[in-house]
Amino acid sequence: MLRFTFLIIISLFAGALLGQDADRVLGAWINTDSSQVIQVERRGEVYAGKLIELKGESNKLLLDVENPDLEKRNRNLVGADIWLQFVYDVDKDYWKEGKIYNFKNGNTYNGKIRVVGDELTLTGHYGFFFFLSKNQEWLRVK
Repeated sequence: MLRFTFLIIISLFAGALLGQDADRVLGAWINTDSSQVIQVERRGEVYAGKLIELKGESNKLLLDVENPDLEKRNRNLVGADIWLQFVYDVDKDYWKEGKIYNFKNGNTYNGKIRVVGDELTLTGHYGFFFFLSKNQEWLRVK
């Protein structure tokens, strides 16, 4: 019985530590040209990033005019979810299976996120064309 109790305590402690690793993506991130700030939030078991600041864009881009969903074209980009449905992979230490919405062209890309210290790498690719992936670097907002 003592051994069983010990195993339960260890598994709860390990689960708490793994959750902390997954949550290190939380917070505000700014891209390298300082034009966008994304706030990453946890929503149940998935992570999403909301655009909270948009700098240097024309007024046209303040609305989601390129969205393929006609009903969303009048929504304000600030406050809109841009990174969606990312799931933390404990073994590979990154967030995967996410979607990245590009408001500049209305396309949605498959994505993953890797965090090392205060640097985040967002990798996106369209469909199965992972060999044409593109990386963006982001820095944690202090």
